[in-house]
Parts: sequence; structure tokens; C-alpha cells
Amino acid sequence: MFFLVSSIHIQMSLYFPTILIHFKYFQDISEIDYLDHVHDETMESNDLIEIQERTMGISFKAIHLLYPLCQKHMEENKEICSWIILFLNGENNTGWNIRMELKNPNDLKLTQLICIKFPNSSVAYNYRLQLQSSLILDYDFFMLAYNRKSKNYNLWTYRLKMLSKLKKVQLYEEEVNIMKKLAEKDVHNHSIFHHIFICSRKCSAEVLEWAIDLKEKFKQMYQGQVNDSELEVTKLFSLNHFIKCLMS
Repeated sequence: MFFLVSSIHIQMSLYFPTILIHFKYFQDISEIDYLDHVHDETMESNDLIEIQERTMGISFKAIHLLYPLCQKHMEENKEICSWIILFLNGENNTGWNIRMELKNPNDLKLTQLICIKFPNSSVAYNYRLQLQSSLILDYDFFMLAYNRKSKNYNLWTYRLKMLSKLKKVQLYEEEVNIMKKLAEKDVHNHSIFHHIFICSRKCSAEVLEWAIDLKEKFKQMYQGQVNDSELEVTKLFSLNHFIKCLMS
């Protein structure tokens, strides 16, 4: 399925109706999981925006044409211009200030897309935390963001803040079990072990035996490939550090 922006229409005179014409292409984002900014020559057609496999591809040409328009007319139509400009630059502070002022329920989906595309946008994560009112841990969003950048500081901080906001010891226990499975697939990711360590302290979960067993499993896997000293330093650094912290 494609949402197409005509390159003829978008090159109209640079005035506000141009934004209105193309706003509709940014409205329905329910079927989109990812945003991408792509080189013009990689687009499959002459259109400036394409949607394929739940990803919205926005060409650099579209960014070049729409971004200055949205900046210019932000105060005239805050809802539309702030919405579009964050698709183009997820770290635009003016855009986020307006969204936080408006507090539109649809912004929960917007923050999902922006957090994933612009993982360094701490304001996007903080705003999402404000909007999140459900009593669940938003695991689907977490995995989408994790698959894009698994060691993102903002993502892991958001996760801990969500747990703290929900204030249930049982959720920390469930979180430890979920993250243990993730760590077994991503044993070199220090962020996961740091997260498990914090959560296990919140609920008194026993994880040392699991960590030692996991280390032995990977030592056997690497047996014959590297010597023991190299294994300790380069292959299982995050896991070894985790075990050291648990034993201290």
C-alpha cells in the first residue's frame, strides 16, 4: 500500500495551502511502524513519500520542501505544522513544545515513530511517558525500539520509568523473566544486564544462578575458538561484569 505525494503538487508556490494539501498523507499512521529518510534516487517512483512494509519513506526532497514551510507557519496552525515537522526532524523542540501543549491522544503513536527514528530525542520519550496512561508495560513498543537500537539509553531509561510509574513489584518480577530471555539471545548487550540488575533488586529476584549457568553455556559454545583469557575479556564482558556486581 502506498500513500503518494505528487512531486508536481508539492512544488506549488511556497505558501500554507501546500502544507494542507499534503497533511493528509501524514494523518493515518496506524499501519506504520517505522519512519525512514531516504535519498531521492532510491524511491521506486517519482513520488516524495512512499509506504512499504509498514515503513514510511520520506525523501530528502520532501524534507527540503516541507520543513521550512512548517517552521514558517507553525504559529498559524500549530496542530498541523508541529505534527508534520516532527516526522522530518524528531528533535525539533518547538514542535514538541506545541504537542505537549495540545496533548492530542494520537500523539502516543507519533511518539512511537519518533522515538524509534530519532532515538536520541529524550523529549519524545519523556512526552510518551506523560501520555502513557495504561497499566501495561508497552512491550510491543519496546521491542520495535529495541530492534532498531538495542543499547539506546533513552529507551532503557523510559522502561525503568514506566516500571516505577506502575508501582507493582510483580511487574519487576515479570520484567526480569522477560529480559532474561532477551539476554540469552543478546549476551553481549550490557544494557540488558544493567536493566536486569536494577529490576532484580526491586523485587528480590534470584538471578545469580541463572547468570552463572548462562556463562557456562557460552563458554562451551566458544570452546576451541578462543582461549579462556580472551573469552573473559572480549566475549562475555557484559555477563561477567553482571555476575561480579551480583556477587559484590
